[in-house]
Amino acid sequence: MNAPTSPTSPTPRTTSSPTATTTSPRPMRVGVVLAVAVVLGLAPSAHASPESAPIVARTTATRPIAITLDAGFGSPTGIYGATVGYHVTPELEVSAGGGLGMTGIQAALMVRYALPLGASPTMSWTFGLGPSMAFRSESLGLHIEQATDQTVIDPDHLFHTVWLDAELGWIGRATWGGVLAITLGAGLRLADDQRHLCDGAPDEGGDCNPPHFGPGSIYARAVVLPSFGMRFGYAF
Repeated sequence: MNAPTSPTSPTPRTTSSPTATTTSPRPMRVGVVLAVAVVLGLAPSAHASPESAPIVARTTATRPIAITLDAGFGSPTGIYGATVGYHVTPELEVSAGGGLGMTGIQAALMVRYALPLGASPTMSWTFGLGPSMAFRSESLGLHIEQATDQTVIDPDHLFHTVWLDAELGWIGRATWGGVLAITLGAGLRLADDQRHLCDGAPDEGGDCNPPHFGPGSIYARAVVLPSFGMRFGYAF
């Protein structure tokens, strides 16, 4: 007789666990690279940021001295002349010039403020103020008009007119040195001794009624004389 077998608990099914493997560092590296790329993508670019863009110096700073030939009407240097200017700062220029105008040989001093036109390093709006003086006599080779044949004057006397000139304008100073300026303004007469030269002159004929432009004494009568001017030259 077989001995009774004791009941045995069922053998639990065992499953083999997957073999433990070392985690690969590649996913971590990829994540770091992506994070850095995102940060770099959000960071402002040196080319896109105005603050970090290279600043181009104004030509009034790199080429502060300018020599120009001038043309105009009623301008501080007359109908034609020349000017030499120096920018003490990129904004502030002092200049001296001379020429020949309707009221005689011109000499002028001018202080101009150059306001940049936007972010342009070469173009500016200008505001100018300064005195000018015109003088003439027959000893300088300039004709002095006489109201009538009986008028007695000293033709060798140095007749003069003094103006205070103000102007608004635009100027371009190219990187290679070229200068072009256009101005509009007016002169306020401060003193003169020639506006009386045509007092009592006849309405027609004579020195005081030339066929084209009037004599200098006619322009000297204006308390305020409008002006227009252009300057062409080179800066260095």
